[in-house]
Amino acid sequence: MKLPRARTLIPIALIASVSALVASPTPAATKPVKIAITVKAGRPVGGIRRPVVKKGAVVRIVVTTDAGKEVHLHGYNIEKPVIKGKPVVIQFTAKLPGRFDLEMHSPDVLLAQLTVKS
Repeated sequence: MKLPRARTLIPIALIASVSALVASPTPAATKPVKIAITVKAGRPVGGIRRPVVKKGAVVRIVVTTDAGKEVHLHGYNIEKPVIKGKPVVIQFTAKLPGRFDLEMHSPDVLLAQLTVKS
């Protein structure tokens, strides 16, 4: 007994759809927005940074300094201790829109003003 043509095409189309889903690669993870800051003699080299990122972006701030006791990102309330000459990494997802100061403490120095836009 011959199957009607329409019934034969449905299973073939279903198998093709499933194969396409299995073969498709998963999207690559979003690369973080990197913000590098170097501090010499207690001041940010090149002046105060003013980066702008989109809400939802993964942000990776790397501070290398020869002074200070800690780096503090206001608004997100992230504080990291400083080891002179070794990079300090602050990584987070920018969930809050607004402008946020990144400061070094002891001495108190403004390093950057991060703007997160919706």
